[in-house]
Amino acid sequence: TGQILEARYPAIVDELRKDEPDLYLVNHIVTEELEAMAPAFEIKFYPEGYKRSMMETSIAHEKKTFYLKSVGDIESYYKFRPTFGLINFNREYRQQIRISSEEDAAKDFARMQQEDMHSHLANYVCAPLMIFDSVIGHIYVHTSVFDRYTLSEDQALQIDMLAQLLNYAMSKTVIARSYFRHTFTRVVNISMGGLLFELNNRTIFDYLTFHDQLNMEIQIRHHLMHLHGEVTRYYPTREGFNVGVQFHRSGPDDYRTLQNFVAERSRLMFE
Repeated sequence: TGQILEARYPAIVDELRKDEPDLYLVNHIVTEELEAMAPAFEIKFYPEGYKRSMMETSIAHEKKTFYLKSVGDIESYYKFRPTFGLINFNREYRQQIRISSEEDAAKDFARMQQEDMHSHLANYVCAPLMIFDSVIGHIYVHTSVFDRYTLSEDQALQIDMLAQLLNYAMSKTVIARSYFRHTFTRVVNISMGGLLFELNNRTIFDYLTFHDQLNMEIQIRHHLMHLHGEVTRYYPTREGFNVGVQFHRSGPDDYRTLQNFVAERSRLMFE
């Protein structure tokens, strides 16, 4: 997936390497890619108290992209799909047959199929928009029976990737604007090679388990050090988590300041 993203969307990938991506630029590129696949699409964010449809509830529960291959084929709604990353109403169908029967469940989806036919839909894709692990909206792309094309499985996966890129950009922006600028934590131990710090924010901890590159600002007396490192270990504590980081690079004179601090602290400990 990483190789595909690098090849198809190099401009977005370059933007996502920044501490705070340009959301306007990422959204603009995503929109252009969606327009190239199908002009009929929406990027929707759910307002507070929004009542979700079955499809919106499904993508929020499974956090995967919904793909309906063909409105004309009733089995497209609920037949099991082994394709990685794509779902349909198979989970809802299995839940219904547990409490009623296959016949009743098929009738419910037949009614949904009729509604889609009345709307002249041919097929559609719905990808969840997320900040961290919370679904806050979706990208919905559809074709109609008047179009000469339908959305292929490869295009559905492409829409899924575009949504993931936008999700990452939004999540990273929240990290940069909220947690990085305003969150303080206690350094348990520090050396020339790295440090160990406390963390009691579950959201940040979950983020770091997947994104282990860190930019850190550490105040030592009158000098603010700018350090870059990689998370190498973490373990739970009574208050939250301890996270170990190995330094990779620093700003000018930062290592000199750190060396003086470590040497002075060691001298005080052993005197």
